[in-house]
Amino acid sequence: MSSSAARTTDDTLRRFIRSADLKFRVKDVVQATYAIEDITVGFGGHVENTQLTSRVDQRFTTPISSDSLLETTKFTVINTATLRVPVEKLDTMLKSLAQFVDFLDHRTVKADDVQLLLYANRLAEKRIERSQQRMTDAVDEQGKKLRETTVAEDRLLERQAQADGVKLSSVGLEDKIAFSTITIHVYQRQELRYDVLANERSVDRYRPGFFSELASALGIGWQILVNLVLFLARSWSVILLFAAIGLLLWKVNKVKASK
Repeated sequence: MSSSAARTTDDTLRRFIRSADLKFRVKDVVQATYAIEDITVGFGGHVENTQLTSRVDQRFTTPISSDSLLETTKFTVINTATLRVPVEKLDTMLKSLAQFVDFLDHRTVKADDVQLLLYANRLAEKRIERSQQRMTDAVDEQGKKLRETTVAEDRLLERQAQADGVKLSSVGLEDKIAFSTITIHVYQRQELRYDVLANERSVDRYRPGFFSELASALGIGWQILVNLVLFLARSWSVILLFAAIGLLLWKVNKVKASK
């Protein structure tokens, strides 16, 4: 995860804006997100933006009974975050992220030299300052000429607005130079969720037809017959005992009847 583009140098002639963009899979997005946020703060940085969501990839229902449906949801938990860390901690921060990577999709590290842009802003500031001074002198020379004074002051305000814009641009560049921006896209393996729902549609369409009910009835009758045969088979000793007792009693009654 380390990169030479993420390391600071002692070259004072160059001013770099260092940034990184990463996308990788983790074991658990929620746990990884909390851990990465803590690491960012520990390095003296801050979390500029984070968006934790569950993306539904597919959802469908399957009838499982006359009044119930099984809803299946395939979803992926993802998080997109923007981190800001001191530029001297960028390389260390990238190395710290390696512990969470289960599969790396991509990693892009950039070092944009903005020295010329800063120099151009300084030149623009000087030009605008000179123009402002000339306009200020012109306003002072107008005296009581209200119309000319108003036009000159409007132009002066325009120059001041331009000067503020250039200064803000320079301040923004200095902030990006001092604090690197890391954009991360993390996700985990697709998961499944099952929910049993009530079937709100009419249950009549699920009522079995005559032949289905006839087949079901024949099956139940056959099962009863099988159970009866099995019961008799399991009770053969008892049946044999009662048969022997019955035969004995019949013989005894026959002997008595013959006397």
